[in-house]
Amino acid sequence: MIKIEEITYDLFFYEKKKFKYILGKTPEYNSEFYRVFITYEGCEILVGLQTMNFGIKPQIELYNDKLLICAGLSFLVYSLEGVLLKEHTVRTPLYEFIIKEHKILIISELDVFLLNITFDIIWEKFFNEIIWLKEIKENVIILRDYEDRIIKLDFATGSDMKKSS
Repeated sequence: MIKIEEITYDLFFYEKKKFKYILGKTPEYNSEFYRVFITYEGCEILVGLQTMNFGIKPQIELYNDKLLICAGLSFLVYSLEGVLLKEHTVRTPLYEFIIKEHKILIISELDVFLLNITFDIIWEKFFNEIIWLKEIKENVIILRDYEDRIIKLDFATGSDMKKSS
């Protein structure tokens, strides 16, 4: 189980010694700080998370004994010991990630990409309009853009299937 709690800059640095480790890089501006409570196999871990503020709360999940973090402009993979294993940075704020069929679909304001089980990019798709996930039906990713158009992508390949308004 994971619980994320936003805290102030002052409290973050006051409690710094209580954290088992700190995730993310110190933002130069527009900062947000979090306490992350992780319960895993009967153990409790208290972790600090620092990121940029884009108005989107970080998403953190345990997957295959790793912490997956979607925060600011970065998708991060950490070991439970706090070692950064993989990082993917995007050009616009990340919205969310979804784990499906041992793959990880990551959606940002202008990008969508799919990672394999070792967190390498299988495919990536870039857009000029703001997008968001509407749903995933079977193997079709259904997105909506800023002009309310529907974009359908093949889950396995990322190729366009059909555009409609």
